[in-house]
Amino acid sequence: MSLRTALARLIEIWALLGGALLAAVVPMNVASVIGTAVASPVPGDFELTQIGIAVAVFAFLPYVQLSRGNVSADIFTARASARWVARFSLLGSLCALFLAGC
Repeated sequence: MSLRTALARLIEIWALLGGALLAAVVPMNVASVIGTAVASPVPGDFELTQIGIAVAVFAFLPYVQLSRGNVSADIFTARASARWVARFSLLGSLCALFLAGC
């Protein structure tokens, strides 16, 4: 197995774990809503929802980067050569790598 294949699998697993976390936030919110209507809400539900959603989003980012699913403003590159588009793509990838390392 090549390093690229291993990293791709790791990134897919990471994204699936983010999806599992997102799926775990939903029942907690349902329990909080029902608890509010019946007796008392789940303590800290708002904060847990914020943290859960934030972690899930950041778990999806490597997969989006790997699959080149990022939104791009093609209006800036519509008349650019393929070489310049590749340079911009490299710059975006380096920015994502930098932010991932922070």
